[in-house]
Amino acid sequence: IREYSDVVDKMMSVDECINSVEETGAPVACITGGEPLLHPQIQDIVEGILANHHFVFLASNGLLLKSSLSKFKPGPYFSFVIHMDGLAQNHDRITNREGMFDIALDAIKAAKAAGFQVRTNTTIYKGVDPSEVLQLFRILGDVGVDGIMVSPAFSYEAVKDSSVFLTRQEFRDLFRAIDDSGNGV
Repeated sequence: IREYSDVVDKMMSVDECINSVEETGAPVACITGGEPLLHPQIQDIVEGILANHHFVFLASNGLLLKSSLSKFKPGPYFSFVIHMDGLAQNHDRITNREGMFDIALDAIKAAKAAGFQVRTNTTIYKGVDPSEVLQLFRILGDVGVDGIMVSPAFSYEAVKDSSVFLTRQEFRDLFRAIDDSGNGV
């Protein structure tokens, strides 16, 4: 939100969204926000992009997902992507909202039960315990997510405390430790 403070209160129209995807020529459209489920016409946007034969990844924090499931239809070209930044204590701290981990996990389960593809996106910060990441991956596997995307947190100008970001080598070392302790999980 800090990066987009000058446009955070603006919403693109359905046509602007669909045309933007068409202009790129990309096969996959990732709809992000803030929270795209807040857009009053998100269903029309998703349907329009799908109608033009693109894959759609709709990124969400999960807070509104359960109440929004009826707006969408499961299909092979549509996935929800839910941000999961660690187990409950860390995820809730990062999202600055108590109980958010449980809300997001419950939303993932509801979406899977309704037949949707669900992927997750996890950002890894300096100081994370490899066993916590591994435990998160096991939990997500147990609820049947269709994929887990992982990326290191990266520094940008608006963040004053860069000590939370991993170096490239620290990220490699962390994933070696996860792989070594996870036995292929």
